[in-house]
Amino acid sequence: MSGSSSSQDCPRCGGVDTVQTYSDWRPYDQVEGFCRDCGFAWQTNARIASLAEVNEVREDWNDNLDDEETKLPILTQLAKPVEEWLKWGQEPRPEGIEEVPSEKVSG
Repeated sequence: MSGSSSSQDCPRCGGVDTVQTYSDWRPYDQVEGFCRDCGFAWQTNARIASLAEVNEVREDWNDNLDDEETKLPILTQLAKPVEEWLKWGQEPRPEGIEEVPSEKVSG
């Protein structure tokens, strides 16, 4: 198990040690919490952004750079997921990406 859990006071209802929290770093940083008194809850919201959204962020990044060589090019497609990501079950395996045997995947 790569994560850790703890208790903390609830910022919503003021309950002492009523919030159970959990954080994990594999396969990416994620956190969640739940108050056993008032139901205040949160968790990491993971998603895959659209190509348009990624390009908008890249354009915003480029607007803050003076050096043309460090600017990010606009993408025509999103990068494909790496094998380890797929093995973690974070999303369905895309068509055309064959599974790599476990001994060839680092982790």
